[in-house]
Amino acid sequence: MDSKTENEKNYIVRLIDSSFKVSLIHYSSLLNNRRYLPKKVWLGSTGISFNRIFSYAVMMNGGIVYGFDHGAGSGWKDSITQHVIEFNYLDHFFTYNKKMQSALKKKFNKNLLFNKFRKNNIHYVEYKEKKNTKYIKKGNVYKSIVYIPRIYTKEAVIQGFNLFYPHQVYLDWQARLFNNLKNLGFDLYYKPHPANYHDVPISLLKKFDLKIIEKNMLNAYKKADILLFDSVETSAFNESLKTNIPILLININERNLDQNFISILKKRCGYISTNIDKKNRLILNSDLINLGIKEVKKKKLL
Repeated sequence: MDSKTENEKNYIVRLIDSSFKVSLIHYSSLLNNRRYLPKKVWLGSTGISFNRIFSYAVMMNGGIVYGFDHGAGSGWKDSITQHVIEFNYLDHFFTYNKKMQSALKKKFNKNLLFNKFRKNNIHYVEYKEKKNTKYIKKGNVYKSIVYIPRIYTKEAVIQGFNLFYPHQVYLDWQARLFNNLKNLGFDLYYKPHPANYHDVPISLLKKFDLKIIEKNMLNAYKKADILLFDSVETSAFNESLKTNIPILLININERNLDQNFISILKKRCGYISTNIDKKNRLILNSDLINLGIKEVKKKKLL
């Protein structure tokens, strides 16, 4: 074993060791003050480690923990993350609708669980969903594209049990994508994830004359002739599906998407797929992107 490999091994061991120690400190502190722990709690994502620690303490103290789906939901992907870092730390889980509930139940695997959570603990909230009709695409003019990326992971490449392309790979992809779209004559707008407004490289903005869209998605809808996504792991994608603004989804294959989900998406969106090459670069096929844009234009608006 060379020194580099040995250093990497030591780093991982120290990381695991320190993570366990920090978790134990917080967990012990909560149990030492158990009289303040709630009997019932509606909790945010247990993808956040401190939420998991809090949830586990409440459950071990006899409390009940309710969790809920977030972003674009989770029934559309094949991943063990849902079970390992969410269902294991909840008594009940609520998702958006009956179809998402059905998808989650279909993928349910009790062998991944160490607690009492079972398939029937997956629920959905019944409500009448309205289409977002405040901003409507009118006419057949396609001059502007609003690009809406996933969150920048920066130095992290793992969240939960999900792998993400390294930050450099994603930025390289974006630069080449913008260059392609600019050559096609589009005006480009960039709607960052709310956590990344100050993280978009200035050089990227200047080189491709990208205009940043701030605040909420309604501002993006005002500018968009086409909405462009390369990830469905964002609540913005979920919301945008309710509009009748044309959408192009470039699947960069960070996730194994359910084939039924892809079939449904193709009814609403232009859809193309790409992957990583041997040089760790996402393959950008200009002809495919052109084809995807043409497909978007043919989609019948709602």
